[in-house]
Amino acid sequence: MKKYNLFPSLITEYNLKNLIDKDNLFETIKNYKLITHGLIKNGQTNYDENMKLLDHPNLYTLKELFQEYTFKHCKELNIEPAFITNSWFNIMNEGGKTRPHIHEASCLSGVYYPLLEENTCDLYFTTPLGSSIINLIPINTIDPPLKQHIMPIKQDHLYIFPSYLQHGTQVNKSKTRIVISFNSFF
Repeated sequence: MKKYNLFPSLITEYNLKNLIDKDNLFETIKNYKLITHGLIKNGQTNYDENMKLLDHPNLYTLKELFQEYTFKHCKELNIEPAFITNSWFNIMNEGGKTRPHIHEASCLSGVYYPLLEENTCDLYFTTPLGSSIINLIPINTIDPPLKQHIMPIKQDHLYIFPSYLQHGTQVNKSKTRIVISFNSFF
């Protein structure tokens, strides 16, 4: 018998504590114009047509670090290297949340959390199989049925995942939560 794991959804987590100059990062992002976005409730972003946060000269080493870990993720999947194409940041306030979404025109996405206060919200991923998963696994064998995975996030950690995975957040209970996000493509 042979087994094939044809459609993996690998998510990698990297601890970047002490590898990033967060003072420089926060000083740089405070100069960006913030806007509201339909995916973010009670928060703001610099997400716009340019979406080139990591191309800022002050963040060159940060982009290099994220790129290195994106290459590691690709190697783990045995796929060709993906290069960071765009990047932005979100600031979520208390009571905020990010609606479920995917990142189109991207193969891998990454999120880095430089600031997570106590009682922040976690990231969740929804199965790409949709309702079909219920037909494959008897409901009574899994409680609750495997439709969503809550990813407990940590400050100073980077998470890389396939862009096709629908994801969002729960309601934020902390005062402030900052995330740096990026997309990549072959």
